[in-house]
Amino acid sequence: MTKIDRIVYLHEHHFSERYFQCFGFPELIENGFHLEIWNFMPFLANEEFLEDKPPDTFVWENHVYFNTSRHAVDAILRLPNDTVVLSGVHYTPRTLPIYRALSRTGVTCFSLLAMALPLGTMPPRKSDRKQLSFGALMDRLFYSVPYSFFGVKPVNVILGMGEKYFRHGYPCSGKSEVLWVHSFDYDEYLRERIKPDKIDSGTCVFLDEYVPLHPDNTAANLSRVPMQRYYDQMRSFFDHIENKLAVNVVIAAHPRSHYEDLPGLFGKRPVIRGKTAELVKNSGFVILHQSMSMNFAVLFEKPMIFVVTDDYLQHLAEDPHPQWLAGYFGKKLHNLDTETAIDLDEESYIDREAYRSYRNDYIKKEGSPEKTFSQIVTDRIRAMNRPVDDTERG
Repeated sequence: MTKIDRIVYLHEHHFSERYFQCFGFPELIENGFHLEIWNFMPFLANEEFLEDKPPDTFVWENHVYFNTSRHAVDAILRLPNDTVVLSGVHYTPRTLPIYRALSRTGVTCFSLLAMALPLGTMPPRKSDRKQLSFGALMDRLFYSVPYSFFGVKPVNVILGMGEKYFRHGYPCSGKSEVLWVHSFDYDEYLRERIKPDKIDSGTCVFLDEYVPLHPDNTAANLSRVPMQRYYDQMRSFFDHIENKLAVNVVIAAHPRSHYEDLPGLFGKRPVIRGKTAELVKNSGFVILHQSMSMNFAVLFEKPMIFVVTDDYLQHLAEDPHPQWLAGYFGKKLHNLDTETAIDLDEESYIDREAYRSYRNDYIKKEGSPEKTFSQIVTDRIRAMNRPVDDTERG
């Protein structure tokens, strides 16, 4: 049996130091694997997105960019069979050559796209009923055709990050093994929960989404929330609750944000990037729109206050809808254009069954290993390397 000790991770966006740590790649290297990152962003992303770099751009000798699809396909076809491919590349018409090439090799493919988020929570809009563009019609046609028709095989292993993990965005079938891992946030939770508590009930953490400036809006060609009005409203709201509730608001900055270049948007409040898990753990409660960093509030069982503005709702394009989230946790959704009053006693209520259910469905399936993401993957690959004895063959 050939020992698998090489892992190639396929990526299609900017890669950052945060991703490198978040995906547990240092641990995979410590566990003896030769790791490479193959980045297909140059030929998959639009030009504006290419220019919108994260604040912690990652430079590493094994992080390689591919400028053309042909270049990527040629490299994939040269991969030896003793390779595990972790695919973070979505299955689309543009990436079809990549998945066809993978299907022609003998590598073992793990899908890193089986995340879990509530879907179908967005209310219908008038614009949704308009005639689809030619591109959208072609996409629908593409996804209506079985991937096997194009010579694409299902991935070997699905890394399920919660019981309601995505079953779309990558080729899979009933033959694909489901390996129960968890949301990447759970790794941070594991590290943070063993540290000494420094809880300050008078501290409130706002889970920032970098709403008017988020680079994903550029990638998807979405219109932006008016910047000045948004930050004016948020500052005014934070001023109000600090005065009324005698708390201090701290901003857990979005990891893609560049607030160091835009001082004062949140007033004089601390704006801290890269420490969201720690901030939430040691807070009294959190304020949010729909940030997926709410996973930390669920894991550390912190009360959540859901707020939006008219502009935010008008430009909202992705699940989960804040109204759905608030209802799920038995909370009220506060629209800052019509109200700012917050009853902290009422908002301090935690529906523990809702928290447990959300954790199981969208963060970590109950009964899955209490290990880091990378250790679970390591254990699975080592099991592939272990010879099967006669008793196991039956």
